Amino acid sequence: MNSVDPKFTQEQKAKACEEILASIAKGKSLIATCRADDWLPAESTFRLWCDKDADLAASYARACEVRADAIFEEIFDIADDNQHDIRISPDGVELLNSDHVQRARLRIDARKWALSKMQPKKYGDKLDVNHAGAFNITISGDDADL
Repeated sequence: MNSVDPKFTQEQKAKACEEILASIAKGKSLIATCRADDWLPAESTFRLWCDKDADLAASYARACEVRADAIFEEIFDIADDNQHDIRISPDGVELLNSDHVQRARLRIDARKWALSKMQPKKYGDKLDVNHAGAFNITISGDDADL
C-alpha cells in the first residue's frame, strides 16, 4: 500500500483492508462492510485505495470471486431450509407457509441474478450461438430482378 489516507496510519489502513477483504470473501458487499463498522473507511475511500494499489486491487478482485462462490453455496442452504415451510393454524392444522416459500424463492432468484452479473462466464446463462441448420431463400415475383 503506497499512500495512506490522512485519517489512517499505514497499520490502520492494512488492518482495515484485511477486514474488508475478509468480509467480502464471506459474501458481504463492499458498501455493507464499510457501513458495518464506524472505524472502517467509506466505500469510496477503499475504491480509491484500490485505484492506487495494484496489489490491493487484485486482492479485492479475488475476494469478489470468493464472494460469488459463497453466494452460490448459500443458494443451496436457502433451498434446503424447510424449517418454516409449514405453519400450524389456530385450530391445529398444518398449512403450507407460502410466504416463507415465496421469500426463499425470491432470495434464490436474486442471488442467481446477481451471480450472473458478477461472474457471467461462470454463473451466467450459456448461449448456444452455433447454428447447424441450413437456410433456404426463395426469391419470387418483382424481387427476382434485383
